[in-house]
Amino acid sequence: MTETESDMRRTMRDRLSYANVMATIAVFLALGGTSYALTLPRNSVGPAQLRPDSVGRSELQRNAVRSPALRDRSVKLRDIARGARNSLRGQPGPRGPAGPAAVSFFVSINSSGVAIRGNASSIGSPEPGARHVRFGRQLSDCVATATLVGGVSPEEGPAAGVRVELGDGEGVLVRTFDAQTNPTYLPFNLIVVCEQP
Repeated sequence: MTETESDMRRTMRDRLSYANVMATIAVFLALGGTSYALTLPRNSVGPAQLRPDSVGRSELQRNAVRSPALRDRSVKLRDIARGARNSLRGQPGPRGPAGPAAVSFFVSINSSGVAIRGNASSIGSPEPGARHVRFGRQLSDCVATATLVGGVSPEEGPAAGVRVELGDGEGVLVRTFDAQTNPTYLPFNLIVVCEQP
């Protein structure tokens, strides 16, 4: 072999081959290339680069996220631990002024005119479809409301309505009507609320 042929073979051996390149990269990574790969510029990773729910409690250092870093309304009450939620409740404030004292009367009357429950003192029937309910007290400073009760028999038909008249005396007149607005006895609940005398 001549000297020229020997130089050519040495030159070919010194050239980079695919195997040489791959071996060099493997050695680079094994000796610390990973630390280089994880070094990122400051503030280069934001919400757009993160998958949803990819950062959890285990990935964050204690006190890593503080109030100035949070957008308004980004943390919901459900995101806060129960103990922390309870600590958000402050001390109860002072009690407000008491409202005017009131007294209430009520009665539930069936279609036969019998009081099922309540504190009415008497029930009368002054005219068809009307009940005069007394509570043993002057009712001029009171308000009253009545609602029809379920359980109307098929013969009575669907109820059309109820009307309450509060007079100057001790009684409340409650009129009930059928679907054709004819006076008929239907069951109702009556509530009367008055100012304390």
